[in-house]
Amino acid sequence: MVFYKRKIVRNVSFDDLTCVDSFSFGRDYYSEGNRRIQWINLELDNENDKILLLSRQIIYIDVFNDRPDNYEWASSYVRKFFNTEFIRMCFKENESKGIMLTDVHNSSANRWGISGGADTKDYVFLLSLDEFKDYDGIIPGNLSIPLHLMNGTGKNDYFIPDSEQQKQRRLYFESIDYDSFNEAQGVAEDEYPVTSISSFYSNIGWWLRTPGTDRGEYMFVDRFGRVNEAGIHGFFGVQGYRPAMWVRKNVLLRYGDVG
Repeated sequence: MVFYKRKIVRNVSFDDLTCVDSFSFGRDYYSEGNRRIQWINLELDNENDKILLLSRQIIYIDVFNDRPDNYEWASSYVRKFFNTEFIRMCFKENESKGIMLTDVHNSSANRWGISGGADTKDYVFLLSLDEFKDYDGIIPGNLSIPLHLMNGTGKNDYFIPDSEQQKQRRLYFESIDYDSFNEAQGVAEDEYPVTSISSFYSNIGWWLRTPGTDRGEYMFVDRFGRVNEAGIHGFFGVQGYRPAMWVRKNVLLRYGDVG
């Protein structure tokens, strides 16, 4: 069991979940061995018997949008994937019934005046900049890199194999111009620039749903745990996914594993 700096706990009665920081819940259908998905506990709301979970590490790597002219979270590729196929393929029926529909706020403009679009209702979502700041200190940045890459196995099974377009993306990432990638990501020479496919995966960050400096660009958290607020383009750039979701406490206790 891992303990972090702090945890947001609301309306707490000191029951068996107050000090639990991590869970296994659902199975990654796309991964080798159908491994359990690991989650960290961001917030415990005992009044409403629910828990906010965030994946403990990056579980997939991909673009934010599948079209260059798609500018909002509401119509994004990543939102559609997580609220349809991800739930259907990675959770049994009894597990998925515990994933709660959540009001997701997107409409406030960022400091460059770029709106995130319409508010949505989602079962699964990416964190916004404000939400990331709320939970900063809970999220373990050193676990954002996929564990099989940290362990040096070199096998990449994190792309979602659902289309010919995905195959083309994979070929692109394997022949990427690393100098251009480093420049676009804002990686300095003294910050371990990407020089190979293995270091590419080791340097990957994870998307936030908050727009960056221009339409179609989205913020991300880099591998050092810092937010890049300028962002990169959601169609031409690539980052990891760390989904979040509110889950009913009784379902998590029944079908999840602690630690």
